[in-house]
Amino acid sequence: MSLPFELPKYHKILTYHNWVNKSGMIFVGLFDEIYDIYIHTDCCDDCGKKFKSRNERQLDHDHNINDDFNIRNIVCKDCNSRKRDNLINRPTDTGHKYITTRWYKRDSKTRYEITFHSKDAPRLTTARNTIEEAIVVRNEFIKKNSEYYYL
Repeated sequence: MSLPFELPKYHKILTYHNWVNKSGMIFVGLFDEIYDIYIHTDCCDDCGKKFKSRNERQLDHDHNINDDFNIRNIVCKDCNSRKRDNLINRPTDTGHKYITTRWYKRDSKTRYEITFHSKDAPRLTTARNTIEEAIVVRNEFIKKNSEYYYL
């Protein structure tokens, strides 16, 4: 069976690294079989949309399962982003302007993100381990850029 898209050299090794080490996918010895299905899939399992490139397809997994097989299906980016359990890594409000919290899976820590994004103004996106550190960084940035941002 031919592949729907050309794959770069070392695709299988890099894909394994990304899926297991970065995304927390658990295959329970089934990686080769799932990878084979994945590279031959040419449309979304949820909406049926045909993939235009290999970068449009994603291997969907259950973020709430972290100790057993958690692979569900192969979907497009839009369908994957709509999954409810993907929302666990969305920023949550802290009650402090420009500061949100986000949980980082790679080291299982919650950090306080300071984000300033505005057209034609200085930008900043950084994170700190405590709310106190985040407030200091935020206040210093506002002080330096008071013509653009305020509390």
